[in-house]
Amino acid sequence: MWKNGTFILEGDGIILLSEGLADRKFFTKLVEHHALPKMDFPWPVEDHEEASEDTKKFHGKSSFVNMVKALAILVKGYPDLGKKIKCVAIGTDAGSDRARSFRCVRSQIENAGNFPIPDEVLEVKASANGFPAVVVMLIPIKGLGGLETLCVEAFIGKRDG
Repeated sequence: MWKNGTFILEGDGIILLSEGLADRKFFTKLVEHHALPKMDFPWPVEDHEEASEDTKKFHGKSSFVNMVKALAILVKGYPDLGKKIKCVAIGTDAGSDRARSFRCVRSQIENAGNFPIPDEVLEVKASANGFPAVVVMLIPIKGLGGLETLCVEAFIGKRDG
């Protein structure tokens, strides 16, 4: 959570990065509703339409490189904070090509530097250099689509069931 321009870790050491504010809000409610380990969601902090040019760099599927770079600065600049972060989870839509979506996120982690790069979806890749572990999740976990796919499937399932 951001307070007065400073990132305060409030969760259980898990940071979840997502494409947009709607995704962030969904994951926040999901964690609360299912009593999952408390996570921190540092970005995005506002809707894309209302975002300044600087904060627009933290929106969308191609923004993970900027988020990971910013986390690296925080981890290097605030070692106590870095020690508290156990894992960085990156959640993104699977889209129409799961392999391509994974490669896209993987290359952004590589371009950002410092953090370990998972070889597989859902692999928690530990770090050898003191940085937090990283895991990439494609939504839905199996199949194609995105967060909206899960919502439609849940709606249809409830209606038919």
